[in-house]
Amino acid sequence: PFTYILKGDVNFAVLGTLGAFLASIPLAPLYVDLFSQTSGISPMQLFWLMVKLVLLPLLFSRLLLLKPIKPIVFKIRGKVVDWSFAFIIFTAVGMNRQVFFTDPKTLLLVTLVLAGSTFLLGAFFNLVYIKWLGKNSKLIPANLLTTIKSSGFSVVTAMTLFGEKAAVPSAVLAVIVLSYLIYLSIRVERNSSRYK
Repeated sequence: PFTYILKGDVNFAVLGTLGAFLASIPLAPLYVDLFSQTSGISPMQLFWLMVKLVLLPLLFSRLLLLKPIKPIVFKIRGKVVDWSFAFIIFTAVGMNRQVFFTDPKTLLLVTLVLAGSTFLLGAFFNLVYIKWLGKNSKLIPANLLTTIKSSGFSVVTAMTLFGEKAAVPSAVLAVIVLSYLIYLSIRVERNSSRYK
C-alpha cells in the first residue's frame, strides 16, 4: 500500500516483498547458524518459526481469494490488517512499559540507531540508485524494500526467540517507519507539485 500511495511501481513492490519474505525462510536460519553460534538460538527453531510466520499465512491467504468470500475479504482487509498490527505493537509496548517510562537512555539509543538505519540509509540509497539507474517508478519500492522493516513480524519473532524485552526495538521501529513514510509522502507531494 505504501508504494501505491507514494506513486511507485506496485508490481515490483509486490514481487520484491514476496521474494524477500520467501528468501528469509532459508536465509535467516542460515545466517544465525553462520554468524551467531553462541546466541542460544537454534537454526531449526528459527526455520520453523519462519515457516509459521511466513509460509503458512501466505498459503492461507490463497484461500481468502476464493470467489465466495473474496468480496468480503477485500471489503474488510484494510481494517483487519490495521487492527492486527495495532494489537501486536500495543502488546509489545504494554509488556515493556517500564522501559518506555523509566529507561529513556535505552529508548533514545534504540531510536537513534533505528532512525539512522532508516532515514540515512534511505537517503544514501536514493543517491546511489539515481546515480546508477536514474529516477524511475522502481525507486520508491526499492527504497522501501531497503529501509522499511516489518515491525509486526519482528515483534513476534523477537518475543518468541528472546522474550518480551527484545520487542522494544520493534515497537520503536513502528513509530520510525510511520515517520519515514510521512517524510516520503511529503517529498513526493513536493516533487510532483514542483513539476506541475
